[in-house]
Amino acid sequence: MSLSRSMWRKLFSGFHQLPKVSPVEGFLLRLLFAAFLIFTIRSQVTYTGEPHPKGLLTILHWFGEGPYLTWLANPETWALYKGIFIALLAVYVSGYALVVVTPVLAIMHLLPFTLYASQGFNHHGNQIVTCTLIIQAFCVIWYSVRHKLAITPPSERLSAWMLVQSQVILTGMYFISVFTKLDKSNGMWLSNSKYVAMDMLKTQRQSYLNELDPAFAGNPPEAIWMLDNPTLATLFFGSGLFLEFFCIFAIGNRLLGFLIGVSLIVMHRSIDRLMGGVAFLNNEMLCFIFLVNIPFLIACVVNWLPKLRARHLAVAGGVAGIALSFWVQPESVRTDFTQGGAVNVFQGLGNYLLKLINNMDTWNSFEAAQWQKTIAFVTPAILTSLGCAVLGAVVGSFLGKGNGKTEGSKSEDTAAAHTA
Repeated sequence: MSLSRSMWRKLFSGFHQLPKVSPVEGFLLRLLFAAFLIFTIRSQVTYTGEPHPKGLLTILHWFGEGPYLTWLANPETWALYKGIFIALLAVYVSGYALVVVTPVLAIMHLLPFTLYASQGFNHHGNQIVTCTLIIQAFCVIWYSVRHKLAITPPSERLSAWMLVQSQVILTGMYFISVFTKLDKSNGMWLSNSKYVAMDMLKTQRQSYLNELDPAFAGNPPEAIWMLDNPTLATLFFGSGLFLEFFCIFAIGNRLLGFLIGVSLIVMHRSIDRLMGGVAFLNNEMLCFIFLVNIPFLIACVVNWLPKLRARHLAVAGGVAGIALSFWVQPESVRTDFTQGGAVNVFQGLGNYLLKLINNMDTWNSFEAAQWQKTIAFVTPAILTSLGCAVLGAVVGSFLGKGNGKTEGSKSEDTAAAHTA
């Protein structure tokens, strides 16, 4: 009985106990999420109308026909808008004034995708990103109201809340989709899933008839395989449904978060490969950040350093190394980003960093040539970052003092001991 109770307690551990999030992990969570947010606004807004108002625009259109958000389609305005957004993200990454910066970022991210959704089509891969930013904004506001209003970097407790609530949004989207599927199919989703092959055939033939493109001629072999193996097709899609249902156990649980995060990514990769272009890149990137939790894996290595200054300099060196890698790239690459000297080196560096971020799009590609090109481009950044991180750790080890605990973490440890 006690063994069973212990097993269930570990399974639900994230529901009643916050994970310990170190300052290093908290910083890296904000850094990677910020880079991903920049990636999500990479494209120029082109919509000049609001034919099917959704969300915020539904409310605004009660007061008049508008338009209200089409000003984002102006190239100069969009460039300024992105510049402000990126500048605020830099403050967000630093951890300062989160109670002010995070809500503003949430609103700014909401506006262009509200305009996108108001064109008569939608993509819930955009919604999940904005909702994650919104829940983080609520976290910092609620924490400031309940505890104290501070402009300094967040405590370990607040960082843990931001992580857990981001996981709640991410896993909650999958969890809700289970019931949506069952509702729309009158409970027959599993038994009907083998007929997805018919939709694939229909889509392929429509694509061919639209453009008479030979690439879409014939039947997709994946669909034929599913028709020939209906039981295996049902098992394949059924496993995905059960994964979406049980993914809520990833909340606050390091091990289950990693395993479920990897499983969700594999599921999306398999569906994309099977159905041809049905990709959910935003979901997968969020899984990498908040479930697989790459920041935590990196932080485990950094926190292994015994001295606090060594940790700080290792992280600072790693981040600085990404920018310094601009000068490690071949001269032809640097020339491309400075447009042959038409723009100054700092603008070229900015263009280079944006290009590094935008290479996330390669994750969606199944073309070997695209992957080879991306690997060749990002390798100098990775190696330079690692080299600078090691240098920072070595310097910090000689200069550092103490056991690596900040005053904030000491006070939280004391509070936890008194609570226990």
